[in-house]
Amino acid sequence: MSIQFINSLINPINDKLIMAKKDCLRMQELSFTGVKHELTENNSRTIIYSLLPGLEDFQIIVQIDANGMKHTYIAKLFLIAEISEESLEELLKRINLANTKIKQGNAEDLKELLTLPEEIENNCLIMSKLSLRKETHKLDLMFLEFALGIKKLREIQLQYWNMRSMNNQNIR
Repeated sequence: MSIQFINSLINPINDKLIMAKKDCLRMQELSFTGVKHELTENNSRTIIYSLLPGLEDFQIIVQIDANGMKHTYIAKLFLIAEISEESLEELLKRINLANTKIKQGNAEDLKELLTLPEEIENNCLIMSKLSLRKETHKLDLMFLEFALGIKKLREIQLQYWNMRSMNNQNIR
């Protein structure tokens, strides 16, 4: 596990993250499954996942070069770490399953479904412990505040869905 600063070497990633953050801050509605941005340039593709359940203050980046080679990263503010494609796939599978259960009105086991894969959780813990730099951009701070608000909102929603699910079981 290697956590690095986003610097001029990976500045194209930083520019794309900034664009994705701006788009999130302009949103009118938010899906429970988060926001997915896809960008294509020079035969390469970049996919950025923002505001994922449990990872609201992080962004996940998938870069696919012209040869089809994938690199997957998790980022928070000025930090970035590479993660496995399998961890991302597992996370997205869990989020989609949780979303399906919510739409069906079945909120049982949502908390277990929304646990993070170990690799992602370990990176998140380390990145969260690192302090903010003084030079943190205002946009990053606004996005972080927005993301933490979404996180709190989702916690309240999960409590409500669990309560509603338990009430439905008591009626049966």
